[in-house]
Amino acid sequence: MQPRVPTRGEKIELIEFLLRHDLQNDKNERQTIEGFVESASIAVFDSYITSSPGYSGKLMVIVYGGGPE
Repeated sequence: MQPRVPTRGEKIELIEFLLRHDLQNDKNERQTIEGFVESASIAVFDSYITSSPGYSGKLMVIVYGGGPE
């Protein structure tokens, strides 16, 4: 498995997901969330496969500097 950096579209998709699903965020915080995403360490694996039966597809791993947990 070889990771790659996320595309701009994938980063936008992540931002939209965080705005939609994190109850602490609202639309007014988009700029703050964009900053978090830009400063995060992100790796994308295009062909990730788990043990059978499992998941097969794209996997994005995100580590934020302020909270790696």
